[in-house]
Amino acid sequence: MLGVIKTSLSLKRLRSGLLLAVLLCLGLIVPHNVQAKASSSAPKKVVIVGKAYCSLQRVVVLPFEKSRIQKVLVRVGQAVKKGQVLATYRLDSRQYLKVLQRLTKPYGVIDDLRLKLLDITSKLVALKKRHKGMISLSRSNLESRQSLELIEQKINLMTMTERVLRSKLATQRLVAKEVHGLLQSTMGVVFPAERVPRDGRLRAPIDGYVVWRHPELHPGAVLPVVAALRVGVMKPMLIRAMVHEVDVQKIAVGQTAQVVIESLAGRQYTARVRSIDWSPTALSLERPSYYTVEMVVPNPQLRIRQGMNCKLIFRPGN
Repeated sequence: MLGVIKTSLSLKRLRSGLLLAVLLCLGLIVPHNVQAKASSSAPKKVVIVGKAYCSLQRVVVLPFEKSRIQKVLVRVGQAVKKGQVLATYRLDSRQYLKVLQRLTKPYGVIDDLRLKLLDITSKLVALKKRHKGMISLSRSNLESRQSLELIEQKINLMTMTERVLRSKLATQRLVAKEVHGLLQSTMGVVFPAERVPRDGRLRAPIDGYVVWRHPELHPGAVLPVVAALRVGVMKPMLIRAMVHEVDVQKIAVGQTAQVVIESLAGRQYTARVRSIDWSPTALSLERPSYYTVEMVVPNPQLRIRQGMNCKLIFRPGN
């Protein structure tokens, strides 16, 4: 009886072994060690943290010392157009005199050069008339050849002087035009050279939104040369992140990532990688390298603000 039982168990084990072998061949089951190896080699998601930035930002600087603010015409968050007046100010008396001197100096040089040019031109005309008469006299042997050569040398010298003066005058007029244009751009006002205004205007350098305002930028305030306002483009926003050298190999330009912003109650967006630096921000033999990754994220409702922390999730296949 015992032998029959042993034979029956052996047959069951043999059948189980044959069934397991068939299933393995058909690929219907995978050994445990193979499953563990496959799961460890599967690509994993990459999670990094970045900061939100305006995609373009310009600073509006109050350009003169001790300027008195007259009006502030915008508020933070307001949409502005390029060239729009943001604030007005009045120049301090000393600064106004400096502006006058800076503008009148090249025009004073121009006036001096014009007087010299008029003088040399009139002398040259008189000398050429004299030279013409001497040629007639020399044909009748009433004027020496030496006198004729001497006056020709004077004519050549004066002609060269006239040419130099004309060149200097053209250069100085160009300098005056550039100085005039620079002052108009700096003051935000178009004005003739002979009438320099006391009041200036701060204008928006680009289309965008006022993202920051100096805390002391109020009517009546007297400020030094400072950054008064910042105008930024917020549609779209940029997200910059420092990515470890291992993780950066798993990210490619054009790849999308899920953006989670905790300060917006976990609101989610989709960002796309715009650029990946090929050189780390700092080179060190002792520490691993980190590369700057820049992403573009839509901001249709302007909820994403500059400086917000963003969690970026890169999933395989995105």
